[in-house]
Amino acid sequence: MSDNTHKALPRGIAIVGADCSGKTSLFDGLEIHFGTVFQYINSIAGAVINEGYPLGKNASKESYIELNKKYVSMLNDGLREPRAFVSDRSLIDAYCYALVNSRLPRPQIPDMFIDFLRQQWILELNFVEVYVQCIPEFEMKYDGKRVMDEAYQASINEQFSELLREAEKNYGTKVVKVRGSVEARVKMAADFISKETGVHIDD
Repeated sequence: MSDNTHKALPRGIAIVGADCSGKTSLFDGLEIHFGTVFQYINSIAGAVINEGYPLGKNASKESYIELNKKYVSMLNDGLREPRAFVSDRSLIDAYCYALVNSRLPRPQIPDMFIDFLRQQWILELNFVEVYVQCIPEFEMKYDGKRVMDEAYQASINEQFSELLREAEKNYGTKVVKVRGSVEARVKMAADFISKETGVHIDD
């Protein structure tokens, strides 16, 4: 394995996307590909749901607080070491879902709180330099946690795309959208990450 660090490593690489878009499979594939070059943060959303805080369409203000609290807690540990991290959750998630949910006929998240989530995301752009967006192409499978609603999934996907366009344009954040089979997505994401970070793994 060769580690070419002629470019500075990013502080973070975040995998984002709607439910059932392949984030976990991509995360696992990247961990296998890059190994100990990076540190890895995952399973945050599942822990939040297991503690009784609904996510997706049914998320409350308390859900978003708990989600971001757990993520920030793991970041506090991860940012203490020099290796960049790969995460399947980030601060953009709560903001994206809150924006979409604000357009639904349901109890509303206060606008002031949504703006607070936005400010957290803007802060994240100081240490997450690469977003990998998973495009939903797989069949939705019920797992007892996620909402089985393709129209909602599409709305979340489009909202992520809009926010990531803003990040690219206004903050210079690097964004790649991955499609196809799991193997194709891992290769596409790994190649992009290698190009942007200068880290290459010899087969």
